[in-house]
Amino acid sequence: PPRRFRLVPNRILLYGMGYGILKAVRFLPWLKDMELFYWGDLDTNGLRILSKLRQERKGEMRIAL
Repeated sequence: PPRRFRLVPNRILLYGMGYGILKAVRFLPWLKDMELFYWGDLDTNGLRILSKLRQERKGEMRIAL
């Protein structure tokens, strides 16, 4: 069965944008107030994106790989 992400205020799941997620985090100011979860692939690109997101968010990033 597919995993479920419980709806909670001020929480958002980022999925399926590849490197485009980095632009979204930089240029959508309302994301700054959200608790972010990154759901990405467990490969070199997915881990690289996660690393860059953590740099953008000063380490405040949750993952769901």
